[in-house]
Amino acid sequence: VSTQSTGKQMVIIERQGNIRTTVTKLFSILSDVSNWKDWDPDLERSELIEQPNPDSLQDAKGKVWMKNGQNYEFQMVNIRPSGNVAYRTNLIGVSMEWYWNFEEAKQDGALILREGVVMTGPMSYVWSFALKSRCEEAFDHIIVNLKNKAE
Repeated sequence: VSTQSTGKQMVIIERQGNIRTTVTKLFSILSDVSNWKDWDPDLERSELIEQPNPDSLQDAKGKVWMKNGQNYEFQMVNIRPSGNVAYRTNLIGVSMEWYWNFEEAKQDGALILREGVVMTGPMSYVWSFALKSRCEEAFDHIIVNLKNKAE
């Protein structure tokens, strides 16, 4: 999905799945930064470097090391135990917010998990073209892995 907003280029790549678990358990898994590698197939490791508030991940800074040899610094944003975990990375010409948003499904009691990335900046379309298929494939694997870990 791509869209234009307030004169900024913005691209959203998102996947969705259902997970039979609680909001509390899924939030706990997603907020355990040092164990992201357990469910993200592209990560070698991840860690927090700075956490201004020991009771919250909001504004904490960290780093991820990818299996492809790249590594990126990130900042935690939009942390809500009631249903959202996200972090932001800044690359050349783009800011990327990687997010997991989850809420209880009305029909069967499972959680609806939306996982995606919002890319903003002058190079967002270029980055989305380069990453779209890999993101979609990784997101599909991550949803399955989170489901296996949480259920």
